[in-house]
Amino acid sequence: MATFYIDKDVRGEYRYILKDNNNEVILRDSEGHSTKQACEKSIAAVKVNAPFDERYDRINNPPDYSFTLKAANHERIGVSETYMSAYNRDRAIENVKHEAPSAPVKDRS
Repeated sequence: MATFYIDKDVRGEYRYILKDNNNEVILRDSEGHSTKQACEKSIAAVKVNAPFDERYDRINNPPDYSFTLKAANHERIGVSETYMSAYNRDRAIENVKHEAPSAPVKDRS
């Protein structure tokens, strides 16, 4: 099962990461937040938007492949790691689609 983690970065901003059951990062916050509540709101937006394929922008820059997740208003709410193939990137998208909506949130801030 994937899990969202809330962390505080060196600038004091809150950010989330989504890790899969192998402890690999599959999505991260696209921006820092000044409050934990704003970070939690970003996680909620990911949970709502993750199942919809049209919310993913697939980036093809061989040998680097990645994706962004956008909300219905086209605001970027998550970014992926870089993958060595489109196949691995697409597998990560499917993982986010299925795991993010029900993933628990753990606060490590």
